[in-house]
Amino acid sequence: MNKLKKLLLKLIVAGLLLLPVGGFGMFKLLDDLYPPDITRFETRSKIVLDAEGQILRTFTVEDGIWRLSVKPDDVSSNYLDMLIAFEDKRFWQHHGVDLLAMMRAISQIIVNGRVISGGSTLTMQVARLLEPRPRTIESKLIEIFRSVQLEQRYTKEEILEFYLTLAPFGGNIEGVRAATLQYFNKEPKWLTPGEAALLAALPQSPTYLRPDTHPNNAREARNKVLTRAAQVNVLSEKITNESKTEPIPDKKFNMAFEAPLFAYRLTKTSDQEIYRTFINRQWQSEIETLAKSYVNRLDPFVSTAILVIDNTNLNVISYVGSSDFFSQKRDGQVDMVRAVRSPGSTLKPFIYGVAFDDKLIHPGTIVHDVPTLFGNYAPRNFNRDFAGDVTAATALQASLNVPAVAVLEGVGPKRFAQLLKNIDAPLRIPGQNLSPSLPIAIGGVGFTLEDLVKLYAGIARNGEVAPLNFFANQKHEVESSPFLSETTATYLRSILLDIRRPVGFMPTEFSQLQQKIAFKTGTSYGYRDAWAIGFSKSYTIGVWVGRPDGTPHYNFIGLDSSKLMLKAFDIVLADRPEKPLETAYIPAPPNGLKAYPKKSIIISKRGQIDGFKILFPPKDTTLSLVQTGEYFQPIILKAHAGKRPYRWLINGKPTGSSTLENRMTWHPGEPGAYRITAIDAQGNYDTVNVWLRE
Repeated sequence: MNKLKKLLLKLIVAGLLLLPVGGFGMFKLLDDLYPPDITRFETRSKIVLDAEGQILRTFTVEDGIWRLSVKPDDVSSNYLDMLIAFEDKRFWQHHGVDLLAMMRAISQIIVNGRVISGGSTLTMQVARLLEPRPRTIESKLIEIFRSVQLEQRYTKEEILEFYLTLAPFGGNIEGVRAATLQYFNKEPKWLTPGEAALLAALPQSPTYLRPDTHPNNAREARNKVLTRAAQVNVLSEKITNESKTEPIPDKKFNMAFEAPLFAYRLTKTSDQEIYRTFINRQWQSEIETLAKSYVNRLDPFVSTAILVIDNTNLNVISYVGSSDFFSQKRDGQVDMVRAVRSPGSTLKPFIYGVAFDDKLIHPGTIVHDVPTLFGNYAPRNFNRDFAGDVTAATALQASLNVPAVAVLEGVGPKRFAQLLKNIDAPLRIPGQNLSPSLPIAIGGVGFTLEDLVKLYAGIARNGEVAPLNFFANQKHEVESSPFLSETTATYLRSILLDIRRPVGFMPTEFSQLQQKIAFKTGTSYGYRDAWAIGFSKSYTIGVWVGRPDGTPHYNFIGLDSSKLMLKAFDIVLADRPEKPLETAYIPAPPNGLKAYPKKSIIISKRGQIDGFKILFPPKDTTLSLVQTGEYFQPIILKAHAGKRPYRWLINGKPTGSSTLENRMTWHPGEPGAYRITAIDAQGNYDTVNVWLRE
């Protein structure tokens, strides 16, 4: 290997010596065999930009280096003039090697016995930066060969770009743009003469001259460059003297770090370097602050996600994936915009919407909110009460469960799931090989905040649903898919706009801006997910609040999260006022849709009769689970009166029956909140809610 290396060096030297007398053939051969490796230059930090082209977040390359690309036109002329005057005054004339400078450097070594000035051109420094090697004579010869190669292959501007991107500036900073951002918190286009002089000197000894660790050394080096700049008329004496009084930065600024989860998500979509988004920087900053402030008043393990889009073009203009990226307790690096969670009641408007289009029901159709058994499934409302006969519009506004399940039964859960899949908003069915079923109506399925926002924007867009636009690099015409008819979208806008704002959950006095918002809330079983999705004419905002690990967040519901949604709307609409949504006229239902037929079995309109009740466990109690080996000991469920057999449901799912006696053995799988229902042979029922703990 050493013999091969020495042979290569001899060939390089021979080729260089023979260039003036016709040795270009040998050089061309070596150039073809050993092309310069510019991998380090091509390996640059990914950068995510906001709508105005300002940096939202940058990423280090694999070895932890900040290496941001920059072109000569992006750097102040002061810096470029001083760099060339100080490092390589004949840069624009030589062909990679400055023979005069090299001869001067060699003679100084011979006379003084030490290095007085370097003979390396900027091109030779680029060769060393591209392929770092130990400082040896052999390495210098290779650098000379590489510099000639670079000059043959690239323009002077391109070679300068290599240097501006790769030059070391201390620590893990490479390139003048990364240095300018971290030392001066500005772009290199706006460097002062003093700042430019400091950065021109710093690569000579990046550790020794670092301004934040060795300010005196940095000041001396900067002033040396300024003096040289005055000598060659790059700067006037006055500007030079003023620049020497500029302070030396004593700390580094942090690189921009906004919308961190959104930025990370985009960089995983492709290998490009620059990602330009539609993020409104001001809104993003204010909404991130709002999210963090909001959850700081809640359980220390609770996080939130907020997504804001423009209804016109579906551009994502604010994206908060978690309340605090750096919080371990809140799982801050988990992107809850994309997390699959139970949507609670937030899918109900679309179940009703499909039914409106099917002419199955009309907003004015009477539906029945009474105890109803759908096969073995008996849903109840969140407040454990029933409203009786109400219109479909009222049932949706009150988020009643039984009517929603009944309507979904008519639409067909499999068909509803397929309709969502057709517009790329798929339901995630829990378990393996399970089909969509009626519990979809009350959140018995997985869904994402991103897809919910897309669906609700469809209501604002007259029923047209399309993919969200995340970044401008792939900007394209929105290809909408008709999901709901324009008439149905109008109905849903009016129904959601007229939802009653319950006292105690929302502001007593709605701001004028908030009165424009149509919205729906949802709470998943066990208080695990609290949702609020709203839209105005121009914007849709979705909010999720909960614990990322799926643990219940007790007594916090969708209506609570609506406060956060409305505050986000205040930020957006205060900046861009718009005309409010208006309630549309909804005609009376036609004769055939006066009432929705009762396809399912009514358990009992009277509720509990003949004393039928659950004796154990008692209502609203807490029981301790006893673990034996890998399992918990069973719990004996008991009922009183009524006619056997009793059917038992746990969280709405059939669990077993009691035929010969009034009890059943239940084996709970884990601690948590449970709803236990018993139904006798005549349809009488009773329900209790319990909490099981270890």
